[in-house]
Amino acid sequence: MQSYQQITQYLQAFNKGDSLALNQVIDCLYQQLCQLANSQLNRYQQKTMVSAELVHELYLKINQAEQLDAQNRRHFLAISATAMRQIVIDQIKAKNSIKRGKDMVMTTLSNQAKTWIDNQLEILAVDQALIKLKDMEPTLSCVVECKYFAGYTETEIAETLGVTERTVRRHWQRAKKWLALEMSRGQK
Repeated sequence: MQSYQQITQYLQAFNKGDSLALNQVIDCLYQQLCQLANSQLNRYQQKTMVSAELVHELYLKINQAEQLDAQNRRHFLAISATAMRQIVIDQIKAKNSIKRGKDMVMTTLSNQAKTWIDNQLEILAVDQALIKLKDMEPTLSCVVECKYFAGYTETEIAETLGVTERTVRRHWQRAKKWLALEMSRGQK
């Protein structure tokens, strides 16, 4: 396994135009990216894609980006979590545009039946709320993405953002309140 310093050097090389450096980053972090992808797919209850496919889609998305601007391994993984979420959301939007599966039923852990389409619409509503939050308060959005989607601890988020853990906790509380309020408005 490559050191974190080596990964940072690969990221810097990629930002300077060395397209092969991205291959090195993906190779070094492949297992972590697959775990992150698996988490994303489970969170969104996507059974049509496996984690390796999502990592490959991530590679294509990042490779097409004009600038990555990842400072280090942890920052790259946070960016990757966001990109994976966007890929999964795009897949959900594509499925909803086909208008299939309205009568399919999904059973949750609480044994409450929920239609497949209702679950997908809820996921899209959360995504829209996060986009709105990012426009208003990018730091709060980043905390949500790091904590919820990338699974970072408060310490890891603080290191990634260059703030204290106390600041992360405050941002997390504000973001949760704002998202809850925004989601309740969307249900009216």
